[in-house]
Amino acid sequence: MIWRLSFKYEDIYNIASVETGYADQRNNEPDGTEAVLMDDDKPIFNYYLSLAISDLTGLLARRLDPKFIMKDENGEEITNSGIVEDSQSVTYYLVMDENHESHLCSSLYRYCTDFLVQRVLEQWNKVQGLSDNPRKEIIKVLEFRRKPVRRKIRNFL
Repeated sequence: MIWRLSFKYEDIYNIASVETGYADQRNNEPDGTEAVLMDDDKPIFNYYLSLAISDLTGLLARRLDPKFIMKDENGEEITNSGIVEDSQSVTYYLVMDENHESHLCSSLYRYCTDFLVQRVLEQWNKVQGLSDNPRKEIIKVLEFRRKPVRRKIRNFL
């Protein structure tokens, strides 16, 4: 199976901008900084996003194989480019075996989106750990199998 995940940069920007707006609104400190992500900040946002995409690519790297050729039920070849990145979006083509639960593709998309947003916000706010939870969820989805994989255990005693 090939799972296609496509992320538009504008969508990531919109979510990150709203999150910084909410965080600023909740900030009750009189000396607090206004760290709302705005259109003027797009160049630095694009830089932070490129780093976040590199991190996401590292998480998904084991599933990227542009040499893998798959055909659909009609015998037509399914496009598998590995990663396609342009100025507006990035698309991942993940090679998954039949034992992966295909219903988790939408969950994986949401966790990856959350990872990109949180990774950008980590850099924006100069904090660590925001993207840890989405990272764990991505790994959990990638490791989930429909049928458990059992291996023989050898006793070394």
